Amino acid sequence: MAQQSLTDADIITALQASGYLLEQDVATVLESHDFLVQTSRAFLDPDEGKSREMDVWAYKQVFRDEGQRLSVSLELICECKNKGNPLVFLSRLRNRADRSAVPNEYVFPVAESIGYVPPGVSDFQTRPFYRLGLDKQHYYYSQDTKYVQFCVLSQKGKVWQANHNGLYDSVFYPLVKAMTYRRNEMHGSIDTKTSGGWRNVWLFFMLAVFTCDMFRMGATTNLLRVQPTEHVMFTRELSSKSINGKFAVDFVTLAGLSAAVTGSIMPFAEATAALLQASPDQFIEARQPRP
Repeated sequence: MAQQSLTDADIITALQASGYLLEQDVATVLESHDFLVQTSRAFLDPDEGKSREMDVWAYKQVFRDEGQRLSVSLELICECKNKGNPLVFLSRLRNRADRSAVPNEYVFPVAESIGYVPPGVSDFQTRPFYRLGLDKQHYYYSQDTKYVQFCVLSQKGKVWQANHNGLYDSVFYPLVKAMTYRRNEMHGSIDTKTSGGWRNVWLFFMLAVFTCDMFRMGATTNLLRVQPTEHVMFTRELSSKSINGKFAVDFVTLAGLSAAVTGSIMPFAEATAALLQASPDQFIEARQPRP
């Protein structure tokens, strides 16, 4: 049987279905917000020792003070998924344990622990994210709700079904491995002992960018109201040979990417920069207080 001739429309359709063009669209959006952007950036898989690629990597320095040697840097690591089936995220109210979760994605030039914890103070309150009050400035950690599950909707005949469809592993592990690699790479610039006296704050954000529709709803029977959404931060605990802890990924539609950057990510980065500028002494290595 003779093969049909390839048309321009065939090529465009194949590329759109593959996701290659999605990566370029994401890069274009981030460049429009003054990020330095690179597609297919290589990194070393910390578990397997193999070279992998970030779909899109983006960097911006939000604040820099040469005189006091202070800076805040923002780095986005993006996994792009050209999925047609909708995603649904389930939410519920936060509990006490959720309000003490310490993000692994934000790195400060001060010790994570100050050693002695005064009576009546919880350990998590001594961590930089909380003792600097950044949890109150964050678009997700300041909310009363959390997202606990997500699923993909697929149609089988006339019936819609919900399942994970392998998205947990195909989204979380590549992003966390890339972020862990970059965080380790930047260790020298964050440690004041090896950074020439600079106090550098590094904020990593992991983004999973989708072309499909996204929805959110409450996970309890009295909150079953479906709402469309374009941006959800979802946390999951991971454990592997080199990765242990809870990590947060921003799920965002391509249509909502620009709004997620300008309405959520940048305001948090700018609030961090404003705190560093107003109270630089809080970013000096904390001494262990005596009991």
